[in-house]
Amino acid sequence: MELFSKKVKIIVSDPWDFQDVFGSPYLFGTIKDINATETQILVHLENSFFYNGITSSQITCSNRYINETMELLSKNNYVIAAMLMIADDYFKQENPFQHYDMRYTVGLLGSITLLKG
Repeated sequence: MELFSKKVKIIVSDPWDFQDVFGSPYLFGTIKDINATETQILVHLENSFFYNGITSSQITCSNRYINETMELLSKNNYVIAAMLMIADDYFKQENPFQHYDMRYTVGLLGSITLLKG
């Protein structure tokens, strides 16, 4: 899949207070990993951020709907996504798509757009 190292814009639509607390619904980053089934990507954010007690610079993203893969991001330039913000001090680089203890994560919903260039 040609998504590796592509730049993306993430728009967070849920939790409802994300924009009020963070100041913007937008996050920008680069795709750093894709899982074997192409159902999840790891995005390294340009800037780490603090939300709901967690500082994070990594977000794992998966398609919101069953039977979709991240190949849709290549075809459509955007996908509706479920995302998991992972605390930097708990993130596991060797297996970023593992199941994380919920105390060190925050679930987000929104969309991912592939940036041109």
